[in-house]
Amino acid sequence: MDFLFLLLKGLLIGLIIAFPCGPVGLIYIKRATTDGFFAGFFSGLGIVFADIFYAIALIFGYLKILTIFNDKKKILIIISSLFLIALGYIIFQDKHKKLFPTETKNPKTLLGFFLSSFFITIANPIVVVQFTFFFSLFKVFNLNDIKSYVFLISGIILGSLFWPILTSLILPKIGRRLPASKLNNFQKIIGLLIIFSGCVFALRALI
Repeated sequence: MDFLFLLLKGLLIGLIIAFPCGPVGLIYIKRATTDGFFAGFFSGLGIVFADIFYAIALIFGYLKILTIFNDKKKILIIISSLFLIALGYIIFQDKHKKLFPTETKNPKTLLGFFLSSFFITIANPIVVVQFTFFFSLFKVFNLNDIKSYVFLISGIILGSLFWPILTSLILPKIGRRLPASKLNNFQKIIGLLIIFSGCVFALRALI
């Protein structure tokens, strides 16, 4: 029963942390809508892997990780902001000439989607703060054994995967019904929002 309870705690943490909000969430919402299931899923998977990295790092090296991020916080935010601004510009400039978007299945392209989401999330110290808060809230920092952590992390993985799978199944169907003009307008709005978010994060870090 205790292990099942830990699995449910992890599931809830994963669902909350991986909810597609903010600029990184916008990135894989855009990719799922305009480029299909695999583009959205692999973009979301990059975020999930980054989240799992942080979860494991905090569980087994809590104080060290916080120290590193406190020391390098501004640099990491600026790097993440520059990634966002560049990616937002690329999305803004991209145009779909066909009436219906085509499914992106090229392995190199999908790997690029995965890595871009992964590194933007990794360079975002806010994720550390989020995990620290929820780990403290659910009292999972000082568990008894490795098996307990395995159940907790398994729950986080399952919860985090829920959103990429859901959005990547639903949004491509919406994207295929949109005419090219509306799809391009959608991309431009997403691109501008991502650029704006990157600029705001960079200014906050510098100020």
